Amino acid sequence: MLFKKFHLLYYFLIVVLISSCAKKPHNIGSSLIAGDEYYFVNDVVIDTATFSSYKFSIPNGTSDRIISGKSDTLEVTALLKFNATLSDTLNSVKIDTAEITLITSDFVDVANAKNDFEFFEITSPWSNSFSNDSLQNLTTANLVGTISDTIKTFRIFSAIIDTTTIRKFINDLIDTTKPQFNGFAIKPKISTNGFVGFYSFNYSDPLFYPKLKIKFSKNNKRDSITISTGVSTFGVKQIIQYQTPLQNLITQAGLNYRTQLKFDLSNIPNKAFINRATLELVLSSKKIGALSLDTLIVSMVRKTAPADSLFYFPVYSYRQSADSLVYWANLTTQAQSWVIDSTKNLGIVVRSLNENSSLDKHLFYLPTANKNLRPKLKITYSIK
Repeated sequence: MLFKKFHLLYYFLIVVLISSCAKKPHNIGSSLIAGDEYYFVNDVVIDTATFSSYKFSIPNGTSDRIISGKSDTLEVTALLKFNATLSDTLNSVKIDTAEITLITSDFVDVANAKNDFEFFEITSPWSNSFSNDSLQNLTTANLVGTISDTIKTFRIFSAIIDTTTIRKFINDLIDTTKPQFNGFAIKPKISTNGFVGFYSFNYSDPLFYPKLKIKFSKNNKRDSITISTGVSTFGVKQIIQYQTPLQNLITQAGLNYRTQLKFDLSNIPNKAFINRATLELVLSSKKIGALSLDTLIVSMVRKTAPADSLFYFPVYSYRQSADSLVYWANLTTQAQSWVIDSTKNLGIVVRSLNENSSLDKHLFYLPTANKNLRPKLKITYSIK
């Protein structure tokens, strides 16, 4: 009896299945998307509408390194000022020797095995807000020390400093009524060709800080102190200016050259969905530090005021591959906002990654160059 009931149920299920298959299939997706809605995908390449490269003066005193050196186009001076609280007993000691030590962090364009630098006493006040424009007001006195050594990363450079200058430094620190000792300028010699970075007082590890070691004696007893606190920065003098009109788009750290670009997206419907927007810049030439990341920062301009510091949505720009000349950045978010509201499209600014701690230079082809070399914004968008 049980078998007969199961047999009847089996035939019933077969009939239902055949009946269902006989009906026209129903696509679940068709109930979600109206039959008259279609999406079209478009690819466009937009050339630059406007462009400029400009120099922006910012202080280098917050950098984790200081730089000295020179080339045919640049001369860079590093500034050091040691600070400490010293005992009055040092007023009467004999200064035997004094030595400044620096540790190299990076170098660029070094043509010779050795680089030569000279230390001068600075006679004009300065602070870590010192900028390139301040160089013209910097005054120095006599030569007080030199260094000459092989350029290697993490190598310790040492300079023996004139003891008369150190006596003045100590007296000024102890007697606060006297004019402040303004530190040392590290300048390249005429024979120097290239740039060397040294770790500054802003580096994350105090072991790498600049150091001033003073050995002294009194009553036939010898002792020493080491000072590793202070203020440091550097200034860059541009010997040869970039040509006018521009031959390239410029980003250069140290000199703080930035490039501003603006793309015209008015032909894209404001209801379009931006699937992808990629900025492409083609490199003309570059010079970067031995340890520098070959990377740029691209930021969106937010206000109509000068674009020097008015950024948000910063993104990074990389090379497409190790041997590629094309640098790219994903600007999908920025392009979407420009399409929705064209008044927000005030352009982008491209600058060096380590703008106040290197001399990294990238030159890119202008928007007036051949079509395959000029800056472009490649956009894929969808529209109903």
